[in-house]
Amino acid sequence: MEHNQTNPSLYTKWVTSQFNKIKALITSFSITEKVIFACITTIFIISGLTLIYQINKSFLVEVPDYGGSITEGIVGLPRFINPILAISDADRDLTSLVYSGLMKATPDGKLIPDLAKEYTVSEDGLSYTFTIKEDAVFHDGTPVTSDDVEFTIQKAQDTLLKSPRRSNWDSVKVRKGDDHTITFILKQPYSPFIQNTTIGILPKHIWKNVDNESFPFSTFNTKPVGSGPYRVSSVSTNSSGLPTEYTLESFKKYTLGKPYISTLTLKFYTNETSVLDAFENSDIESVSGVSPQNVGALARAGSRLHQYACLTSTQRGDAVKLPSSDRLLGRQMKMNLSTHPRGCVGSDEFTRHTR
Repeated sequence: MEHNQTNPSLYTKWVTSQFNKIKALITSFSITEKVIFACITTIFIISGLTLIYQINKSFLVEVPDYGGSITEGIVGLPRFINPILAISDADRDLTSLVYSGLMKATPDGKLIPDLAKEYTVSEDGLSYTFTIKEDAVFHDGTPVTSDDVEFTIQKAQDTLLKSPRRSNWDSVKVRKGDDHTITFILKQPYSPFIQNTTIGILPKHIWKNVDNESFPFSTFNTKPVGSGPYRVSSVSTNSSGLPTEYTLESFKKYTLGKPYISTLTLKFYTNETSVLDAFENSDIESVSGVSPQNVGALARAGSRLHQYACLTSTQRGDAVKLPSSDRLLGRQMKMNLSTHPRGCVGSDEFTRHTR
């Protein structure tokens, strides 16, 4: 007991003795020696801190964070935010953000399950059977079922609607199993068919009462409800009632995970000159589909160019907190395959470089 109380006392005396010796030594220095000693000590401390920082940095791994926003400029006004009717780049950009399909194309060209939990192909290559995830829901909370998939394909096949996707589904039979099972039957084997299953799924409970004549004019073409990574939060229109700006919020219940970027604002312009002016004036942070003659000018102005090559029409990536879409989700998918969209095809995107 006595021994344990003595040791701390001896240690304290020793430390005090050493400190006094060092203090006395420094006090004995001349002014020049003190300056040199101070410089050496400062260099030693800075070097030590730098070394610790570098060692710590080597063990750190950058990870994307949730939150943030980005404002994107797109040429053209959206008219059909509908996977059955989308015809323009503006239509397809928004459709791929709002809707999701059984499968999704990643930026590197691979296909991954989206609404689908799994799928099987028969030995003869004629039947594709998909199992839908039980937790898949539309933005209004309604579950996604095989009824919705069957309804979507039937609409795509409807000759009266003249869907740009009709040729992909012509002669394909749809056989519904239970609420979460759907089978597609082909007339002959066609290995690329699986790519067609990236088509966005329409909510039957919203569209079932819309007849073919009214289908292209439904308000749900501009105020869509899907099951994709983003849901429509607000829409701005011009004096003619045409949408000029969409604000999208990340969908927490998206089957591939909540997107990293919380808010996407898409602004639409009638021509490339207008969208480039908006970019130069910092009204938007990102612009894509720039013509070759303007690529060099933007690059020289210090804008950052991103190029993507994916599976289906336009797609690129986001640029904030690092984060998908078509163009908007590509980069985010590279960071987190559990969170996003289809693929792209040679697309150039510029984002403003900030320091």
